[in-house]
Amino acid sequence: MAGVAGCEGEKLCLSASIRITTDACTSGDSLGCTTQALDFTAILSGLQGFCCTVTRGKCKISTTANAAVAAGTIVAGQQLNVNIGNCGLQRTTGTGAPAKTFACGLLVP
Repeated sequence: MAGVAGCEGEKLCLSASIRITTDACTSGDSLGCTTQALDFTAILSGLQGFCCTVTRGKCKISTTANAAVAAGTIVAGQQLNVNIGNCGLQRTTGTGAPAKTFACGLLVP
């Protein structure tokens, strides 16, 4: 992301509550299984690639979904539904941290 004014030098981490439903469960349930809604904010901030430091008004996060979930959760060829809520970026450094700096949303003109 570019143009992150007022956050120079601050650490921003992905923040989200995620629920995963898949038909690749180890339980063998043919109807699939659903994880409880997990608050990934603390998990993601501790993983490499899910945070960035704002430098010259820019911050880049580059990772994959498999890096955040247990091995084998996302399997090629299997059905998967991911429900993401309360997502955004959380500032983890500076005055008043932790603080939600940006929230996900849709802009409808």
